[in-house]
Amino acid sequence: MKERPVAEAPVTSKHEPKFSDSQSCKDWLRGLPLTNVNLAHAEIITQLTLLNRNGRAIPPLERLKILELLREPVAFLQGQQVKRYQTKPLPFSHADQACWDDAMELWQSMETGYRLCLEHCGEAGELREHRALITQRCLRYVSHRMTEYYHAYRELPKELWRDLHALYRDAEAAGIGSQPLRDRLNHYLNATTCAATYVQALLTYLANPYQLSPRQLALTGELLDKWSPRCTLASQPPDPRHFASIGVAQAGDGPPVYLEGNATAPRYLDTTRLGGTLSQRIKWLQGHNKPQEVGLPEDCTQPACGALLRSLYQLWCGGRPRRAMQRRKAVPKAEVCFGFPAMYYHQTGKPYAPPKVGPFYGVREMEDLRLFGQAATRDTVSFKAETADHPLEVWDIRDESAQGYGLERLPGKGAPVLHYQLLAIRPFDSEHFALGHIRWLTFDGGNSLQAGIALLPGTPSPTIARIAGGRDPDPRTEPAFLLPNVPALKEPASLVTPPGFYRPDALLELHGRDSPILVKLTGLLEKGADFERMGFALETGKT
Repeated sequence: MKERPVAEAPVTSKHEPKFSDSQSCKDWLRGLPLTNVNLAHAEIITQLTLLNRNGRAIPPLERLKILELLREPVAFLQGQQVKRYQTKPLPFSHADQACWDDAMELWQSMETGYRLCLEHCGEAGELREHRALITQRCLRYVSHRMTEYYHAYRELPKELWRDLHALYRDAEAAGIGSQPLRDRLNHYLNATTCAATYVQALLTYLANPYQLSPRQLALTGELLDKWSPRCTLASQPPDPRHFASIGVAQAGDGPPVYLEGNATAPRYLDTTRLGGTLSQRIKWLQGHNKPQEVGLPEDCTQPACGALLRSLYQLWCGGRPRRAMQRRKAVPKAEVCFGFPAMYYHQTGKPYAPPKVGPFYGVREMEDLRLFGQAATRDTVSFKAETADHPLEVWDIRDESAQGYGLERLPGKGAPVLHYQLLAIRPFDSEHFALGHIRWLTFDGGNSLQAGIALLPGTPSPTIARIAGGRDPDPRTEPAFLLPNVPALKEPASLVTPPGFYRPDALLELHGRDSPILVKLTGLLEKGADFERMGFALETGKT
């Protein structure tokens, strides 16, 4: 993203912002059409850019008041903006990339404004008594920029770490790191400190954000708004017998790191109190308490909430997670395909076509009968699905284990991909495809896309799933995959379908080479961006 330069030179009147003090800013905000996100977002960027360029014309205290007035509308607009790209495939389309660039520019413009205020916080400066607040705001907008990189699954540039560390280092040197501050945007505490904001940025990185869905990342941010004050920076590590040793090099340009053995660091994250909070909530949830009964956000649901808390406890308190299986050097490449029709095609050698289900006429057949005098039943429709319609992509294998792969793809070599998207993968030295989903993603913006693939248990068997037992004369029918029971991994037999098939106790017909079988769904085991994995039981004697 190209940042707008901050200039101190005088500007002409037609290039001045539409407000020059807090009162005129209030008047301007009353007319800002927040319901028109495109227009309001562009207009607020324009006015902030002009405000930042007009560095000396506005008194420092008025500049600070203006920025404080803008924080809430900026937060609202950014919340709407991020919805436009946070669930979009990578690499972004031109339109999604433009949305991301605009969001980054707005966060940068707010940070630049507060940095101009920070210049007037010296001993004789007009804003010296507001130094803690201004520093905290700068820290917050650096961390917001970091979060946008996580939304796009992009690696953080070192400059962001350098800015974050330098701001907090200056706050500590000035003795304002723990000074209480009002923050209306923290809906849990209505308060914060420079230390809490800095720690929140560190813990967000340690939460492995490239593995989190947008909702999980947002929930982690909400939890840290409330709990980050319970984690402190210390000159000595916590008890290594109980908690992870996490070092922070505040003079560098890198993230916090897990320390091994006798390794040391200038500062340490002490997560002792935070660990107690997390473990207590985890135990309460295991006792079948609702998340809201233990102080968790209103939209938290089980079992997803408990799983996220257990993961965060491990990452923040237990140290770097160990691999379930040791990684080993892999064969160099693998074939990959996405989408149920393509996966079905490459595992069966023939295109998907709905099965013949009986003599009845469905909705489509009745329409054919009305128009043409005969019904073209679905099993006789011509399905043109040649290999070119279901291409196989070739990805480089960086490493592998018994439970997954680390893959890399060069830009322009395949279709866009989503976090937690289902795929079929076949290494060059294997005869069979396996199913997996994208567990984590990183994209550097141009050079390559890397993905961690978690394999689903067992060898998949292609089938065709059809909703049964309903009143719809033309029930939904899609390609699907059966996965066997894997006792060694304590994994039951399961069925993988496109989204929307799962309902508690729903009946599905499974059509394969033999006679169709009828199964009842017993539970949702996993839900991804484009698939559901469900447990099932055979309805004996029924077809």
